[in-house]
Amino acid sequence: MADGVRVGSGRWARRLVLWPPLLLGVPLLVALAPVLFVAAAVIDLLTGPRRLRAVRTTGMALNYAVAEWFGLVAGGVLWVLTLGGLLMRREWSQRLHHRVQRRWTRAVMAALARWLRASWHVEGAEHLGPGPVIVCARHASIFDAVVPAVVLGDHPEIRARHVLKAELMWDPCLDLFGHRLPNHFVDRLPTERDRELAAVAALADDLGTDAVVIFPEGTFPTPARMGRAMRRVAEREPERARRLTLRHLLPVRPGGVNALIEAAPSADLVFIGHRGFEPFGSLRSIIANVPFGRPVDIMVWRVAAAEIPDDPDGRLALIDRWWQHMDDWIDDTEQREVAP
Repeated sequence: MADGVRVGSGRWARRLVLWPPLLLGVPLLVALAPVLFVAAAVIDLLTGPRRLRAVRTTGMALNYAVAEWFGLVAGGVLWVLTLGGLLMRREWSQRLHHRVQRRWTRAVMAALARWLRASWHVEGAEHLGPGPVIVCARHASIFDAVVPAVVLGDHPEIRARHVLKAELMWDPCLDLFGHRLPNHFVDRLPTERDRELAAVAALADDLGTDAVVIFPEGTFPTPARMGRAMRRVAEREPERARRLTLRHLLPVRPGGVNALIEAAPSADLVFIGHRGFEPFGSLRSIIANVPFGRPVDIMVWRVAAAEIPDDPDGRLALIDRWWQHMDDWIDDTEQREVAP
């Protein structure tokens, strides 16, 4: 099993700053929940009672905090069961950690549905059968990290490993379980690029029937980021720029995907696109746009390993072709939404 643990010099300092306030503060927040909801309701009465934005965001925040609290407590219990971490890499320990991680994700998804009226419409979920698979997912908001979990929900036998941006280590549960399970927190501006790519590739070791999930755009798209990214591609890779006419997606950063494909040549590629999370890219935009106005559309495509070229240039051309296909699908979905 690949070991995604990455020893960061500030890991324990970060945990000392975040974990005690969370463990001590969440019970207090739960006790104060009636007061918080009354205050939120007053804000809504004064600003916009029809959408209940303050009440909904308060409920979502409380649910998320409670899920984090239970995740840390479960992590403490598992630490004891594994004899202070000595048995952490045993199969039964990994299985229990994956089970807690799935329940944490489901709790977040349930909170999105309960408080923000989020719902999903998935097409192509049948393409996510047994692995090995490398999942390339769109990244457009704070919430869309749950999309692979939505798609994998009908396949509990598939364990997902993740390539995550290093900033997510500030989420206590993602930090804890992300380091105990085979994941990698990647520095998006690494000083040692080869070392980062080697750590990503290691996630594909002994993949078996499991999946590796990567968000190959690297960050949320914005008009400014899209403009900079396409100018960079045009300057450095003019042939690639000619085949890409992206309107919604950032071009794929191919390093991580290529590293995974080379490490797991028998793995199929799965692409996951979605439409509906775009208004939720920041705390301010979440407050401004809740609740969800319509179901989130999710589409899944699968490319067999036999169809993936061996050479890096041909491989990138195939990835770009499917990424452009995803962008076109998003555009078509958007057009259908606004059509009379």
